[in-house]
Amino acid sequence: MPKLIVSTVGTTLFGISDVMTQEERTLLGRHANDYNPPKVVRDLLDNVANDARYQSMSILKTAEFDTLALYRKKVQPDLADWYLPGVRYGFIGTDTFPSKMVLSVFNRFLDAHYNSVNRCEDIVVRGLQVGSAIGLDTALRELYHLLDRLTGPYDREDVLFNISGGFKFVSGWMAAYAVHRGFATMYTFEGSKEMILTEPQFPGDFPPRLSYI
Repeated sequence: MPKLIVSTVGTTLFGISDVMTQEERTLLGRHANDYNPPKVVRDLLDNVANDARYQSMSILKTAEFDTLALYRKKVQPDLADWYLPGVRYGFIGTDTFPSKMVLSVFNRFLDAHYNSVNRCEDIVVRGLQVGSAIGLDTALRELYHLLDRLTGPYDREDVLFNISGGFKFVSGWMAAYAVHRGFATMYTFEGSKEMILTEPQFPGDFPPRLSYI
């Protein structure tokens, strides 16, 4: 069983509970990479993030937590919740305004319902966005060093990456990093109740074997 699980975090959280209208979701999509979005977007996200429905258990339906729950059922089916005792959890976001709001919602939810869960300080990567290729390259290099520092104290078999949330390109990059370091990864397709677990063994064959649960 891993001692560290690192999850990428996206903005799909804002789609649960029908808090936002379709028009508001479209507006958020246009400004998903903004560091200082227009006031109408900041006000929207402030209102949404403070909505009581995001303090409810519906947050566990997001890809980030749903995948963690599926994994927990695989390794310790006698437990009744999404987290594993003795495991440390870390969440990766960006310094864009929407991503910081999502991390804020996550933290408020965890503090309210799961304050005993062992959590790392959030990993907030500067410039991790898809609007600029040069900026993305710089951000991924920073993420590489941040992950090295976070995972350094652990043996490779004690680290697991949950890459279900966040930008799809970043999920792919995280999977490549995991292969590079020999870490296992898990991923759930949207709308699926099955999880794909990859456990790279190096030296060995590529692509790694997939386990469907």
